[in-house]
Amino acid sequence: MEYLGIVALCLVLALGSRVDKLERILRENGIQLGKGHSSGGKQLSDVLASRKGSVVTLQFTEQLDIQGEIVDMDEEWVLMRIDGGKNKPPKEKLVRLNDVTSIKNN
Repeated sequence: MEYLGIVALCLVLALGSRVDKLERILRENGIQLGKGHSSGGKQLSDVLASRKGSVVTLQFTEQLDIQGEIVDMDEEWVLMRIDGGKNKPPKEKLVRLNDVTSIKNN
């Protein structure tokens, strides 16, 4: 029974550091955390809405990023048109904004 308490404590400590890291990433990109927070930053959806029609790179993790044109969006999702490559038509991809860690202009 004591082991469950120790495992729970380790999980809380590990998840707490991940939350701190995500908050730091959001602050670095000038993105407000949510409706309950009013630190003066912009919502991610507002940042992307100002770039609608332009080509951006959305980064999800250090290894995964998507480059494409922002076609449409709302508060939780963004629709992107991604170049299919040689002799392939462009693809449209629906991306959840909660998974985005950073935005780069191209």
